[in-house]
Amino acid sequence: MLRKIFTYDRTRTIIAVLLAMTTACVFFGMTFDFRGMYWSDSPDHIEAAIRLEGYGLETILFYFISRFADYPLLQLLFALWETAVFMATWFFCQKFIEDFFHINRWMNLLVATGLMFLCSIYIPVFCPTFYMHSLGTQPWHSSTQLAMRLGAVIFLYFFLDVYPEYRDGISKEKWLRMSILLAVTTMMKPNFLISFCAAFGIIMLRDLLKYRTAKVFKQILQFGSIIALSLAVLGVQYWLIYATESLGSSSGIQLVFFSDLLWEGGALHMLFKFGRDLAFPFLVWSQVNYLEKNAVSTGKKTKSINFLFLMYLASLLIFSLFKETGHRANHGNFEWGVLISYFTMFLYMVPAFIENVQTRQESALTRRRHGVMIKTVDVAGCSLLILHFASGLLYYLWIAMGRIYWR
Repeated sequence: MLRKIFTYDRTRTIIAVLLAMTTACVFFGMTFDFRGMYWSDSPDHIEAAIRLEGYGLETILFYFISRFADYPLLQLLFALWETAVFMATWFFCQKFIEDFFHINRWMNLLVATGLMFLCSIYIPVFCPTFYMHSLGTQPWHSSTQLAMRLGAVIFLYFFLDVYPEYRDGISKEKWLRMSILLAVTTMMKPNFLISFCAAFGIIMLRDLLKYRTAKVFKQILQFGSIIALSLAVLGVQYWLIYATESLGSSSGIQLVFFSDLLWEGGALHMLFKFGRDLAFPFLVWSQVNYLEKNAVSTGKKTKSINFLFLMYLASLLIFSLFKETGHRANHGNFEWGVLISYFTMFLYMVPAFIENVQTRQESALTRRRHGVMIKTVDVAGCSLLILHFASGLLYYLWIAMGRIYWR
């Protein structure tokens, strides 16, 4: 009886309705400037859009909407926009997992839903907050981050299909699609582009030094040019954010090497901080590279995981090296690259981990060699995922009750 009631399609529809309803209520509460409740960036984004003072597509969209919609309809429409972006990300994550990995659709649904609540593991005493001092939490309060995340997922869906074998050449259609998607994502928020370019540049330079042929140079130049349009967008955004401000409140970017926004607390605190956020990614990265060495994992997936792991490390380095000055000095805007890279890394690593667990159950590697060690790694990985999901769910409940997001 239960099997007939809870079919996959019905269960997916129920989850979609619950997600849309609850997040819409939370986002709607965040659009109002309540005193001490539902803190977020939404009221500031709405006001900036009304005055056309932002730097992204969201500002332009709600500038025109504000011409005919006023309070509180404007706030409601803003919340519905955020909900639509959130739900589109949820749906596209399922599409991403379905096309890149061989796991059943129930597991796909579970992973995609869990990712929407991705959060750093809660550690009492040492790391008792869900947002502050986190290197991979859920940015519920930022509409621009949510929109950038959707664009990043869609862009990576096409990019990772081409990247592992880009030296075989890419069609004009694929090149144009990636260029436009990356530019649109940058128009939402520029941090994904910055992190992506850092990792992309390292990989392209490595291949150039490795092969050193005119053909490879041409291929690298062709593939690397997908960022050209986005860099132009980034230049315009830099001008809008920094160059147009008055001298009395001017902001800029400063090289600091060890930003206090990242390197806060004592050595033990930093150890817990990096340990909890990098435990699962490092476990999967080690696992996948080990399996490729033993001819169990495909090289294409290994290259993709290596790239996403590198992009996350690059975003951490950027967050450590650079800091804004002026009245934006304590806004922590370079951390957005860390958060988006963390999500996209988990989007690929979690289903890869599950697929590898399923594959090794039937492989000679699991049956005959290092069986205890591999099973221990599998249990550790599953335990870490459960802790991430439980922490993310608790954080969402905290947010849904109107609590301050950075606690």
